[in-house]
Amino acid sequence: EYFRIEASHTPAKPTDPVLVDVGYKIVKADFDPAKLEAGTFEIELDLANVKSGIADRDAHLASAEFLDVAKSAKGSVKVSGLKKDGDKNYSGEATVSLKGIEKKFPIKLEVLEVGADGSVKVKAEAAFTLADFKFGNAEGKVASDLKATVQLVLKKI
Repeated sequence: EYFRIEASHTPAKPTDPVLVDVGYKIVKADFDPAKLEAGTFEIELDLANVKSGIADRDAHLASAEFLDVAKSAKGSVKVSGLKKDGDKNYSGEATVSLKGIEKKFPIKLEVLEVGADGSVKVKAEAAFTLADFKFGNAEGKVASDLKATVQLVLKKI
């Protein structure tokens, strides 16, 4: 399970994409596993807990240029408006709050597994840009286009 941001360098490097794992907690999940269309869920992001595999980069991401953790160490993602796009695929909307900025993004969600306990394992993704949350890029080394990918198990809360 993960909440991950994928980013690339400008110009691209052979090690791209850079994968940044963000700490998270599911704080709300209201759904029927047989009918996700009516469901909603909310994830709280722990922005002080980002891991890219390089401590200096993690510190830079926490700085005012990017996540500005000193001002707000939490963020949120609220998913709603799911519509079935096939057997296990859905589209919907994610309302993301970071750094006092709230934006809505289209998302794609895939059901990977439905558990006997009523849980649902899902994978979701959404695209966004540096400008969406006023992320800086003083050195011009980060490509503007980013992607969030999430894989988690939802249980009714």
